[in-house]
Amino acid sequence: MPDDQLKQYIDRWLGDLTKTTSVRDVIAENSLFINVKFRNALRHYMKQLSTEQIASIIQTANYEYINLMFVMSEEDINDNPENRYECFGIVIPDDLLQQYINRWFDVSTKMYFQSVIDKNRLMINVKFRSALRTYIQQLTTENIAFIIQTADADFLNTMSVMTEEDINDNSVNRYECFCIPIPDQLLEQYIVKWLECLTKNLVFREFHQQMWTIHECNISDFINKMFVMAENDIKANAENRYECFGIVIPDDLLQQYIERWFEQLTKTSDIQKT
Repeated sequence: MPDDQLKQYIDRWLGDLTKTTSVRDVIAENSLFINVKFRNALRHYMKQLSTEQIASIIQTANYEYINLMFVMSEEDINDNPENRYECFGIVIPDDLLQQYINRWFDVSTKMYFQSVIDKNRLMINVKFRSALRTYIQQLTTENIAFIIQTADADFLNTMSVMTEEDINDNSVNRYECFCIPIPDQLLEQYIVKWLECLTKNLVFREFHQQMWTIHECNISDFINKMFVMAENDIKANAENRYECFGIVIPDDLLQQYIERWFEQLTKTSDIQKT
């Protein structure tokens, strides 16, 4: 491929890459990556991107590109990685770091957050982690209220804490290092939204340590596990965290509950567990 066409190809290819939801697969399947000249040309092209071009990519690229293809410094680019995409990266200029965090955080609230944060290459950089913590700490009550109303159920479930002391800076789980303390005046709003997500979601979340462990289950699990006949049936120190809470069925709704529970029972494939 002639040099002038190579630059044209890279420009077109990288533009398409910002729009795909399968960045890793696209890079892994590109046969040109076995060629040293191509890899060097691609690295050079990315180094030459202007601040304006990088700002545009931050604002318009697909979430996977945003999550995988940015680094804090050239040292964060690995020449011999197991994953090809780690051979390349766009270094974020200092004056665009806040813009990147704002876009990344906004996108992340709509995703399965644990997976997003585990794959983000910037998390290995101390400066980035510090900037992200500062960003979260500076969220206003209005910002947090908006997140409660619009975020994905997984984000609400894993990224909310009651106090700063509940944030674990040295956790094995990356997401536990970055959490949002819920202001007192928003606690009821959070609980309402969280319960709404719990009853509508196609997963039932069992308490585990400070967060919840997710396992697949249908909505009948909520009906089966979260209702009780009396307050005395709620255990304050249960081994299963969901047993610490429950909805007491009013007498006039008992027949309705039994009908719905039996209906769900006829649909489940695991009657013994139910």
